[in-house]
Amino acid sequence: MFFMDKLKKILIYAFLIFLSLAFANKLLDTSVVLSLLYVGIVLLVAYKIKVPKFGLVLFIGAFLLRLVVILIFDTPIVADPEIAYQMANNIVSGNFDAIAHHPYIQKWGFRMGYAIFMSLPLFICKGTILIKLINCLFTSLIVLLIYLISKELTNEKTARIISIAYMAFPFPLIFNTVLSDQHISSFMFLLAVYILISKKTKNMNHILKFFLIGLALAIGNIIRPEAIIFYTSIILFLILTSKLKDYKKVIINILVMLVTYFGITTGASALVTYSGINPTGLKNMIPSFKIAMGLNYASGGDYEQTFASKFVGHYKENAKTKDSDEDYVWASDETRKEMLLDNTIGQFNKLPSLFIYKARMYWLNTNRDANPWIEDFAVGYLKKDNITIFGHKFSGNKVLGIIYSINQLYLYIFFILMVFAIYLNRKKMPKEQFFIFLILAVTTGAFLIVECTPRYAYLGQIYMFIMSAYSIKYILNKIEERKMLKKSK
Repeated sequence: MFFMDKLKKILIYAFLIFLSLAFANKLLDTSVVLSLLYVGIVLLVAYKIKVPKFGLVLFIGAFLLRLVVILIFDTPIVADPEIAYQMANNIVSGNFDAIAHHPYIQKWGFRMGYAIFMSLPLFICKGTILIKLINCLFTSLIVLLIYLISKELTNEKTARIISIAYMAFPFPLIFNTVLSDQHISSFMFLLAVYILISKKTKNMNHILKFFLIGLALAIGNIIRPEAIIFYTSIILFLILTSKLKDYKKVIINILVMLVTYFGITTGASALVTYSGINPTGLKNMIPSFKIAMGLNYASGGDYEQTFASKFVGHYKENAKTKDSDEDYVWASDETRKEMLLDNTIGQFNKLPSLFIYKARMYWLNTNRDANPWIEDFAVGYLKKDNITIFGHKFSGNKVLGIIYSINQLYLYIFFILMVFAIYLNRKKMPKEQFFIFLILAVTTGAFLIVECTPRYAYLGQIYMFIMSAYSIKYILNKIEERKMLKKSK
């Protein structure tokens, strides 16, 4: 009898699946169906999986998955990563003069942090494979930290679902093929977050704790200057959640973190200058550019070449080379001031609609026609070619469509979960959740003002997943309640 009941259920579900696929085939394209299957399978595996030493298994699985991706996708080096890679090779060959006279590095010396880091594996092995393997290592550690943090904030089951879901999230997964400074810096910032809220560091000496936080933020900022988001969030968190009698300790902790952070970043910049690698050190010589570009209504706050050329400078039409300041014409300070004012006071009435648009671009868009990460930074080369996976050829355009569709579905699901998690605890939010909320709020605020393109969401999406853990926990609790209710009947 038991066997027959099971058989009946199998027949019912099989028929429902068959009808669903027939319906989907009629109304939806292949990429949408595959996206639903992909996300469904990932979440089902995450819900059902039961393995000992899950953290270790998760890290190894994340690393192997990323290894497969960098072996399949042969991403060309373009745009910012191309310049950073070029500078890294100049360091290896000792050609510091080429670095000092490169206009890009003269204006944005902060890009040298990652270039110096990339030069280290290049001393060991020429080419990009070792750098990409290091990317895989750090992004696998990000997956592990998402698990550990989510576990502390919620529970084991929820943390497993969140970490496995992030492990298979297409954007950060495929982005391992790009020589981006976002991988290592994002890990260091997440490490600082873990040190602050982990129960394992609760009894640590508070001076040591905030020294380590400042150190992690400094290393992350040397690689990619986004630490301002995190030390701002930490300062707000400490001030808003501490009791008045603890403010003396709070001030000491903030000072330790900031002195450590600014001491290391300032020292690193000075070291780069005095070593002869780059005369501008790790400084941003045109900090107003990111703001002017970010508030440019015409480009939606995204990078736009014509605007950039007018604001920063451009090569002469008859320039012999594109990597020397010899034929470069710099924009005047007066021009920059005028363009900045035009994009702020001059279009003040347009800023609200621009901010709404940018928020949507940051949190809900995989791509955009003006500056798509898929085309410019990851697997855009597939538009012109086919891809061979394990000996089988596939249409590049179809593969792109499937990647885009899966990623977009992920964004919709986890954005909704993130918002729902905030709504759930809106009246009495746990301290740790409030800290994640502050990171999300400060990140959003920062990218409303500065230049923003979909790939910059790499950082914010980590905390979107962590925040979503509260919604997953709520859903799992409701499922358990229904099971208990069913048993009681």
